[in-house]
Amino acid sequence: MSDLKQPALTQDVTSDFRPSEQYKVLDWLKQNGLENYFQSFVEGDYTSLDEIEKLNLPDEEVYDELEITLPGHKRRLERAVNRLRKRHRPLLPAKTEVPVAFGRWGKPACLEDAKFDFLILDATVISTNNPVKFHTFEFMIDSGSDVVTMQEEVLKTLDLELLGQIHSKGVHGSKKTNLYKATLRIGTQEMEIEVMGETYNSLGSRVVRHFRHYLDGTNIREASSDLKALLPPETSSNSPFSPISISAITETSSDQTELSPPDTSSNISFLPISRAPVTVTSSECLRKPTPLPAKTVSIDSDHSKLEKCNSDVTLLSKQDTIEIIGEDNPS
Repeated sequence: MSDLKQPALTQDVTSDFRPSEQYKVLDWLKQNGLENYFQSFVEGDYTSLDEIEKLNLPDEEVYDELEITLPGHKRRLERAVNRLRKRHRPLLPAKTEVPVAFGRWGKPACLEDAKFDFLILDATVISTNNPVKFHTFEFMIDSGSDVVTMQEEVLKTLDLELLGQIHSKGVHGSKKTNLYKATLRIGTQEMEIEVMGETYNSLGSRVVRHFRHYLDGTNIREASSDLKALLPPETSSNSPFSPISISAITETSSDQTELSPPDTSSNISFLPISRAPVTVTSSECLRKPTPLPAKTVSIDSDHSKLEKCNSDVTLLSKQDTIEIIGEDNPS
């Protein structure tokens, strides 16, 4: 009778078996070709994957403690720890964040003949001398640079505060140029910047480091419904000017036009259809924008070409220069 009960006992034992934390560590080390260091991990009290996940690598003291001397094995451990962290990391932040702006891949107007696409972000530059003067640009994200650049011809129209002359050095040579102070608005956030003249518009690391970036690798065509939840809230009619790059123009007289919010029912998207979006959310170091006092605009006659989009919305062409005219002493 005892022999007949033995299989049931064995079945109960195996069903309750759970691998120990040390066994999980050994299995993880084997998966990454580092099983020879198992004893060192045990002696260093790294006996669970949760403890290993907390390692801040590279760290020579940790390598010495684990007796890892080969550079290749150090890098292998770094990659393995990073992968280990990602298993518990959510695809999106645990706290829902409203994106400040969306980037896109493409060629900016100043580099239409470029061979490759750039990461482009729309932003507005506002004069610190005269806040009613501002201009919206397509900026290239240049994380390899620490400066903000703008096209010379537009710089001259914004009445920016001159900081002085600098000697700019780059991969293609060096030159003397002026350095200006301005306010940069990205979505709903503002920050003070230093900007220099160039033939293209770019945002360097001093700007982009103030934002968190979420790269969405999904196909936008398939996930278009999910993206609606990520879009910023619609701009109200009280906004000092319309969302970046989309400006609806309503005529009020023969020589003046009023800048009004875009028609949200029109078929206009902030995101391209065939590219993955880059969501930018702000950090706490940036300030909320102050309302601009002016509500009317005049369009330079040399740059007044307009392009029709559907039947209800008029878009300013990329070359248009907009000068905001307001009261000298707004109340």
